[in-house]
Amino acid sequence: MSYLGIDAGATTTKWALYDGSQIVDSGKCAAMDGHIYRPESKARANEVLTEISKALNGAEISGVFAGITGAASEDSATDPLGQIFHNYFPNAKVRIVHDIELAYYANFEVGEGILLYAGTGSVAMYIDDEAGPVRAGGWGYLLGDEGAAFWIGRESIRWVLAGLDTGEEVEPDSLSDVILKEIGATNWDGIKAFVYSSERSEIAKLAATVGRLADAGNTDAQGIIFEASQFLIALVHQLDTQIDNAPRIVIAGGVCQEGSFLAKALRSFFSERISISDCDIAQRAAELAQDI
Repeated sequence: MSYLGIDAGATTTKWALYDGSQIVDSGKCAAMDGHIYRPESKARANEVLTEISKALNGAEISGVFAGITGAASEDSATDPLGQIFHNYFPNAKVRIVHDIELAYYANFEVGEGILLYAGTGSVAMYIDDEAGPVRAGGWGYLLGDEGAAFWIGRESIRWVLAGLDTGEEVEPDSLSDVILKEIGATNWDGIKAFVYSSERSEIAKLAATVGRLADAGNTDAQGIIFEASQFLIALVHQLDTQIDNAPRIVIAGGVCQEGSFLAKALRSFFSERISISDCDIAQRAAELAQDI
């Protein structure tokens, strides 16, 4: 028997195959989401699951545990998304949850702590047996997701635009200089072409550049990252006001790396209460699929 774990976020889909004793295969493919009422999202889900099923080389899948951005928790075989999964894995028990909920189960036992997730988007989540998931943020890039990768990337572009509007000279190796080179632009027309022709994941990728500059001591980049940290702290604080105890915090997602300026900013506020996840969510999902 084999068990499949899928972690589908806004920028990529990761999967892992578990044989009951160890992870035997894993891979990455294009992103997919749970908004399958949109024809393009439904088509993408089928494309991704086709690619994964081919990569499994005929393995008999007994259980699938998937976390998918935009999915409603506990999609069943009768739900449209659940039905798509059952078309590809007809003999498997399938559990589908939101990708952030999966990240929680991958890092905690129920009721153990607060997950602070900062990837393309941002959200804090706590789950217990009585109240179920309690969350703060996670409203999507149009309405929220402050402090996450898309927000950081967008703020870096806004920084460039503010300088261009005031006629400031772009200094070599400055934040503006690096961002302009990264997006292949020299003026507003070039910036506009990049922003309005790109997927949000392309803007989110700029967060890594801003983080690298902040870690190297660039004060402009540090200003953006520090502001991001304040938004992320606020998400946890919102949950702290709703939860009686003070559980530990784990931050997951691609934005915060050990030793980074962001990690230091968060630790300066939360001290030893916060740690950075070292969990491979897709692999953990594959292991959890055995217990569906």
